[in-house]
Amino acid sequence: MFSERSVHLITSCTKGKNHQGHVWPTLDIDPKQTPDDAAYAWSNIVDDARSNQAVPALSLYSGNHWSTAKEILNSTRNLELWIISAGMGFLNS
Repeated sequence: MFSERSVHLITSCTKGKNHQGHVWPTLDIDPKQTPDDAAYAWSNIVDDARSNQAVPALSLYSGNHWSTAKEILNSTRNLELWIISAGMGFLNS
């Protein structure tokens, strides 16, 4: 007996976002700030955004690239869609 395998589609994030009133996290780096301090600050901003303004990744992105990814997701059995986001990391849709 064979089990069906999952297909993993990995795509990049898009510049276009469906904000719907949500504020997208940003970080202003002080030139005097160390890389470790900047990374720590960004981690806190991302954690706060995820807990306070959770928007599913599938609903967050917009544009032609993202529409195509969603069409593939909806038309392919056993497919998992993953997003590589410069700011938020590796996201499962």
